[in-house]
Formats: sequence, C-alpha cells, structure tokens
Amino acid sequence: MANYKGQADGLIRFLYAQGHSGAEIYRRLAEQYGGTAPLTQRSIYNILRRFSREDQERHTVSKLSAEAEAEMRKIIEAHKRIIQEMRKNANENRSG
Repeated sequence: MANYKGQADGLIRFLYAQGHSGAEIYRRLAEQYGGTAPLTQRSIYNILRRFSREDQERHTVSKLSAEAEAEMRKIIEAHKRIIQEMRKNANENRSG
C-alpha cells in the first residue's frame, strides 16, 4: 500500500498540475480501478490540499529568498560606500 501511495501521489500531482479538479481526478481513478480504487474522494481532496500548501510554501520561500538577496545586496553596497569613504578620509589625512 505504501508503494501505491507514492504512485497515487505522483499521478494525482500530474493531474493536478494539468488543472484537473479533485472530483475529476477521483472520477478518473474510480473509472480506472473500478470498485478497487484504494483512495476515497476525501483522500484525494486531502492530497490536493497538501499539494496546494506545499506549492504556496515553495512560492513563499522563493519570494523571501529573492527579497533577502535584494536586501543583502543593499547592505553590501552600503558597506562598500562606507569602506570607500574611510579609504578616502585615510588618504586625505596622510596627504594633509
């Protein structure tokens, strides 16, 4: 059953990515497996909710990573300016 769950998740993920609804996915599985389909419609909806959460988390992490990178670049540029200013002041003090 554990192996089937992995296969079912893959198949459901594929159909979900193609834009099929939970009801359509259930109908297709029930049609394919007849009365022996090991997943209930509720199970399929739970899997779809999990996929949706995972997709949202992935999007959020990606967005935060991009924002963090942009913020880090600003900090690096600010530090570069400070170092340049310090070098300029040090050179002026030596010559002056």
